[in-house]
Amino acid sequence: MLDPIPVSVFLALVFTAAGLVELLTRGSVPAGYHADGAALIGLTVASGLTLAVLWWSPLTSLVAATVLLCVQSLAGYEFTQAAIWAVIVASFATVAFDHWKRAVAAGFVVSVGIVIVFVALPVLTWQSALSTWASLSIVWVVAVIVRVYRGSIERAERRAALFAADREARAREAVTEERARMARELHDSVGHALNVVVLHAGAAQRVIEKKPELAREALESIETAGRQALGDIERMLGILRAPEEEACCDVTPGMGNWRRCATRCARRGSRSP
Repeated sequence: MLDPIPVSVFLALVFTAAGLVELLTRGSVPAGYHADGAALIGLTVASGLTLAVLWWSPLTSLVAATVLLCVQSLAGYEFTQAAIWAVIVASFATVAFDHWKRAVAAGFVVSVGIVIVFVALPVLTWQSALSTWASLSIVWVVAVIVRVYRGSIERAERRAALFAADREARAREAVTEERARMARELHDSVGHALNVVVLHAGAAQRVIEKKPELAREALESIETAGRQALGDIERMLGILRAPEEEACCDVTPGMGNWRRCATRCARRGSRSP
């Protein structure tokens, strides 16, 4: 998006130069108007410079440009086209980019200004009035279209931001739920294995002298439970270390993921000494 300050300064310089060129190149003044003089030159320069504050307040620029245009007409001068277009550009900026209340105020400002200019003209033809009305109408229609388009873009951006925030919140909630599920699963499996280890260790300690066969069976059960607990812990750690695309998969053991388990075991076996 363009920086409004350089654009405003550029428009002010262009319209100021255009107004001065217009005064230097236009022919004799029509009947009923005062001859071009220093006052008209100053008003023309001021009309162009009003666009320099577009970045700060388009409505302020419009009011200043309209007032200077009315002063040109009320002073009896033939107003310059640069002054007219300064009003048009300022009104376009106000309607298209300023707050809607200021856009409505811009309509009253332009309407009052045009009426004052028409009243101050020595001779008003319907062709000039119609062309002025048509030019302003086209500019305002385009400005309204731009305003509606900008509003739709802003609403779409807000919806996209809300959707992204909702998606992020759902993702965090899913991560929290997955961690809680993994914690429950790890607690159940390891807790069960530790209970088996404690019970069988106590039983083996009591019968190791009288019934060594039962003690040996208890030790085998302890080994089996310990291996199962270690396997569950290793599986959970592997899930936590895995990339997102692997972590999002189902971690419940089963035949559906035997290829991934075999590949992971082969990879770990190749890394072991």
